[in-house]
This record gives sequence, C-alpha cells and structure tokens, in this order.
Amino acid sequence: MRSELIRISGEITDRKFTEDSGPDEPIAALEPHNTFLIFQLLAYRIPQFEELMLNPALQALMGHLLGPERRLSSMAGFIKWQSSELPEGNRFEPIGMHTDTPVSSSLPLVPLQVANSNFLLTDFASWEDGPMVVAKGSHREGRHPLKSDATRMEGYFAPAGSIVVFGGALQHGSIWRLNPGMRISINAYFCQPHIVPQECLQGQFEDVAAQGKLASQLVWQNGINGWGIQGPAYMPTPYTLETRPDSGYGYLPKHQHPNSNLK
Repeated sequence: MRSELIRISGEITDRKFTEDSGPDEPIAALEPHNTFLIFQLLAYRIPQFEELMLNPALQALMGHLLGPERRLSSMAGFIKWQSSELPEGNRFEPIGMHTDTPVSSSLPLVPLQVANSNFLLTDFASWEDGPMVVAKGSHREGRHPLKSDATRMEGYFAPAGSIVVFGGALQHGSIWRLNPGMRISINAYFCQPHIVPQECLQGQFEDVAAQGKLASQLVWQNGINGWGIQGPAYMPTPYTLETRPDSGYGYLPKHQHPNSNLK
C-alpha cells in the first residue's frame, strides 16, 4: 500500500517520489509550507481496499464507537514530505486543529456522528516526523477547538503497522514534517447511516458487498437514500431504451425528460 501511494503521488504531480526523500523536484503550487497531498477515492484505486475496510480490529473499535449501523464515508491516502523551510508560528498547517464531525452541521459532536481511523504506513516516531497531534481528553468535551487549544496538542507516536482509531469529537490536527523522507498513512472514515458520506459508494462494490452483511452495509449496498439516476442499489430500476442512464437520462434538461409531461 505504501508503494501504491508513492506511485499515485507521481501520477498526479508529474514528479518522482521516493520514501527516503519525497518528490525529486519542488511542487510550486505547494511549496514551501504545504508539503502534503491527500488522495480521495482510494476504494476505486487500491486492491487492498476491502482488506483495510474489513480489518477485524478496526471494525471492533468502530462498532464500539458508532454502533451496528455504521457505514464507510471515505477512504483517503495521506502523504507528507519534508518542508523546505522551517515553520514560523503556527505549526498546524496545512491541517489545522479540528474535529471530524462536519463543521458546517448543526449536529452535536456527541453522541458520535462520525469516527475516523489512521493506518500508519510509516513510523510516527517523533515530533519532527510531522505526526498527528491530539488534545487528550477533548473527546469528552463535545466542542470544536479554539485557537487557545493549540497549547494542549501532543504528538501521537506509534510504529508503522499501527491503526489509530478515534471518535469524531476528538480535537486533533497535523504538523509540518521536518525530517527527510515521507510520512504515509491511509484514513478510513466512517459515519452513521443518516450522515451524508464524503464519497458516493452506493451500488459500486457488489463484489465487496457479497462478502457478508457487514461488508454490504459498509459500502452502502443496502442504503435507502443517496442513490443517483440508476435508482436505489437495493431495488434495481427497470428502464426503457429511452430512459437508460447510459443514454443520458437524468442529465437532460427537465423539459426534455421522457416523463416531463406527467401530471
């Protein structure tokens, strides 16, 4: 998985990445401070997606945090390499202090609406590695962080191969990397079934859903809401020749729809 994220990094930036040194040339749009990339939609891009999502330890902990109806919201890759300049002032760029509960939502932080996990693919051994930082105990406070909470942040250190699991009320962030090389991780983000997922997964992973009830639920195979023009994944919609999704039905202007004259 580490090699796959390094390969994808090169694909999207036209640079050659190595684990020991990061990109072979600076990326002008990011340097000098934002030496950080996020890859969304990993479910579609890496063959280990199913293995990650169904990790038994991960699902035991997610079940404890979110209960039996949890769903996968997104799976994303994170890479960070050495900053070309020493930071001044706020070290919590580019990922500032936050909680993972949707910021624009009026929903309370507790009971938990979302929970996150971080598969560490490299060591988070020191502050200079640019690790995740957390405000210990903040998950009990049920609020988003204030600027003054920066002084509470402590580095989360663990070896490659670890999984960090935490509820959406935990105040956390990420700091610049000062050591050579790269910090690499994969986040699997989960939510309650009434929360809009970050990525549209419903009906896209029939092979994964066939693995059992939990797998089917996690990829929204049985989701009641959130479906597109293909109709609900759990109830295939019959189409005429004119209304098949691949013929453009659903994307046409309203007056051109075959059912536009219905009363």
